[in-house]
Amino acid sequence: MDVAPPLVADAAAQAHLDTAVDVAGPASVRAARSSKRLNIARTFHANDIITESELGEHECFHVACALPNAGPAAAAAAVPGVPPWFAQAMQLSLAPIQAQLQPMQAQLAQLQPMQEQLAQLQPMQEQLAQLQPMQEQLAQLQAQLAQLQPMQEQLNNMEARQLNSEARQLNSVANYKSDPLRGMTNAAGHMFPQFPNTLGELLAMNGVQMTAFLNHYGLGVPVSNETKLYRIQKFIGMRIS
Repeated sequence: MDVAPPLVADAAAQAHLDTAVDVAGPASVRAARSSKRLNIARTFHANDIITESELGEHECFHVACALPNAGPAAAAAAVPGVPPWFAQAMQLSLAPIQAQLQPMQAQLAQLQPMQEQLAQLQPMQEQLAQLQPMQEQLAQLQAQLAQLQPMQEQLNNMEARQLNSEARQLNSVANYKSDPLRGMTNAAGHMFPQFPNTLGELLAMNGVQMTAFLNHYGLGVPVSNETKLYRIQKFIGMRIS
């Protein structure tokens, strides 16, 4: 069953998406066209034209088009703070991984006794030669597992973006020095060790601390401390008048 492309609130952006990319067609065509549509959505997001959630819905849509045999996603249990598209994307992405991992894990379990025999038969060259096909089979399984690594990294990136989106929503309502701030991770999944716990701690950061913060998240380091603070506030989701 075809998945309808998601909509965005910005009318001009929506019109551009619909005009630039028609996702109708067979599965192979939809996968390629949904990838083009996702790239356009990423450009809009980078320019603050669409929201993080709208970008996530386009990522979910691309996963659904790229994995047409994964089946429709079941309705996920409601989790506070997690949008519906995230659960759907996770389920669609995990389905083929789990399907491939199950037989591999069963085969690896069956091969465990053979590995123990190999350790005992090392001095015996003739018997080791007879076990060579088993080693080749293990190498093939390891190669297949290595091919799944990019998909796992993609899932980790989706989770990190979702957590950062939730942090920005919380940080956007911080108005007083005592208001809490939620930490965020960089592209490698690491949080800044001295991430301020409150708005007051953020405002008290000196130039050296702000430089370290900006470098950690790859935001570039301007010259003045005022510009550094503005860039940090914008990055963590604060509303700046």
